[in-house]
Order: sequence, then structure tokens, then C-alpha cells
Amino acid sequence: AAARLSCPGDAAVANGIAFAAAMTNALELVNQARGLTNRQPTNAVALCNLASEKLQPVGRWATGVVRSRAVEALKTAVGQAKAAAQNEIAKEQQKKKDLDKAQDLFAKGNYDEALGLCASHPGVAAFDSLAESSRTEQKAYNEAKASFTKGEYSFIEPLEKQRYKGKQPFADLLAKAVEENKVLEELKALKQATNWTAVKSRLAEVAFKSKPPFAALAAVAETSPTPSAIVPTQSLAQLDAELEMYQVWFGV
Repeated sequence: AAARLSCPGDAAVANGIAFAAAMTNALELVNQARGLTNRQPTNAVALCNLASEKLQPVGRWATGVVRSRAVEALKTAVGQAKAAAQNEIAKEQQKKKDLDKAQDLFAKGNYDEALGLCASHPGVAAFDSLAESSRTEQKAYNEAKASFTKGEYSFIEPLEKQRYKGKQPFADLLAKAVEENKVLEELKALKQATNWTAVKSRLAEVAFKSKPPFAALAAVAETSPTPSAIVPTQSLAQLDAELEMYQVWFGV
């Protein structure tokens, strides 16, 4: 201002003042953008664009090597700040895509892939929460599958009460478990009736007869006689003779 009053017609002074004002405004905008890069990257980009606008007219005032270098340095700073903000925006967009995908995988019961995506975003609350839910359901599935493999079906009823029972892995496991348990109950009924022939016949029809409860029934069936295997110890003629003797003895 003092320079303007003392030399109102001096173009060089006026240019110097305009140059300094534009550079100062642009630098302030860049510094603000840097402060917003992580928290509000979209606003940071907007500030960088505004800083670039402020620098557009300085070329005509940048007389001399020193001013030219200062302008180029500030333009570089604006570009770097904008690039950093844009990188944060890209990261946030990718994070959202990953979260959407992880949630979809979780909904389908694909826990390994869901956990893999969550692991790529450590410390992010949404991913941490999803990972915990994935681990909980995966543990439940693994335990149920282990019981199923051993032919233990007590997990069916409690699993059918869980909210995730309709997810593909659980639904498939439940369907198979219910089917196998039905066969096991049929075999137990046949055992109770000592119908070992039917037990053997039913076991021959199933692919899971090697599981412990089915194998145990098969072993019992193999060592238990069938009706046709019970051979009379006496002939029919001998039995008739004994009957006649008892009739004489007892006056029948």
C-alpha cells in the first residue's frame, strides 16, 4: 500500500504487489488443502483447483528467474497436494467397493474370501465388525460340519434356529444332515424290531454307511442271525414222535 502511495504510476511495483498477493493466496489454499487431504479429500481437491486459478495470472507478473522459480515451485506443490487428495478419494472408493464385496461374500457364507478382504483394511471399524461376524459364523459351520462327518446330528435343531441357517453352506449341510438322520432313525427302528435283513438292505442303499453310527449298526447286523439262519435242531419227524409221546403221557 505504501509503495502504491509513493509510486502510483509505477507498473513494476503494482505488478510486484499483485504477484505477492496471488502467491500468498495460492499458498494459503494449498496449506488448507493439505490439512484436509485425509479427512475431506474432495474439499482438498476443490481448494487445489482454486489455488490453480489464483496462479493463472501470475505468469505476466513473474518477471525474473526468482519469481519464475517460485511460481513453478508453488504450481508443483498444488499438483502434489491435489494428487494426494485424489489418491485418498480413490482409496475411499476402493474401500467402499471392497466393503460391498465383503458384505456380499459374507451374506453368501463365503467366509474365507470375506475375511481376506477385511484383512486388507485393518483398523477400519466396518471391516473389523464384519470380520468378527464372519469368524463367528465360520466357527459354527466348521463345528457343525465336524459333527456331520462323524454322523452326529444333534446340531440340526439348534442350527435351524440360527439366522444364518439359510446361507448356502448351512442350507446344504442341514439338508444332508436331515436326510442322513432320517435314515439313521429308520435303522434304529429296524434294529429294535430285530429285522437285521432290512437293516442290511437299507445300509446297502446309502453312501454314508461308513460313518460311525451306521458302521456300528452294520457290525451288529452281521453278527445277528436272520430268521432264515435259525435252523431247527430236530427234524419234523422227531418232533412229531415227541408230541405223540407227550400225548400218551398226559392222556391227551
